[in-house]
Amino acid sequence: MSGLIGKSFDGRVPDGEADPVIKELADDLISENGNISVRKSINQLKIDEAIENIMSLIRYVNRYLEYQAPWKKERILPDATRLGSPEDVLYTATEALRLCTVLLRPVMPQKTNRVLDILGAAGTKAQWGQLKPGTKLKSHEAL
Repeated sequence: MSGLIGKSFDGRVPDGEADPVIKELADDLISENGNISVRKSINQLKIDEAIENIMSLIRYVNRYLEYQAPWKKERILPDATRLGSPEDVLYTATEALRLCTVLLRPVMPQKTNRVLDILGAAGTKAQWGQLKPGTKLKSHEAL
């Protein structure tokens, strides 16, 4: 993803609109009372459930990226589903990555701190929209 942002947007987080479905899934993940609330799982000492819920969102975003294919110049739709602009798709995916990284910090502090540093998002909170468009991503080796 950072390679595509590097080539297409000069390494800066694009100024796009969040995909409403992914934003809703993320909001449910971080809400106090959501059906898949990470906080609720942790409060019930269901750490494995909290991690699985975070990973489910990551897998969903991966499928979203594959389907949206922002790297392709021409995209063919199998149905009438809306395709977001490359800016929308990459902003949504990058913000979802940042949010999931923040949520995983307690169990993976070193790697998540590295990812947040690359995203220019150190010190951000588990709240959608904390990654600012125009933020320059740091170059990095494979994580």
